[in-house]
Amino acid sequence: MIPTVSDFQLLKDEGWYRVRISKQTPVNLRNESACWIAFYFPAVFKDHKFQIKYKAKIKQVEKVDFFDLFPNAPKNHPKAARQYFKLKIPVRFLKAL
Repeated sequence: MIPTVSDFQLLKDEGWYRVRISKQTPVNLRNESACWIAFYFPAVFKDHKFQIKYKAKIKQVEKVDFFDLFPNAPKNHPKAARQYFKLKIPVRFLKAL
């Protein structure tokens, strides 16, 4: 799920998407065998709400800390202790459905 418009913009501009590492993280991400990802758009996307609008081929998966993704975030950010999988997805791999 792409939770915000800015997250989708980040994907398009910088070619990566993040997935928080937790017990609910899909096994194929934890063992780094995921090849594809589909992006569900929630209500904040208005015209495209409640739809899967894009899929993408994952080029690389790496485990990173919050500040690896957002180095300019304040040190006391509420998500500072979280770890994520950073999925590298070049824009040319992002396909509209």
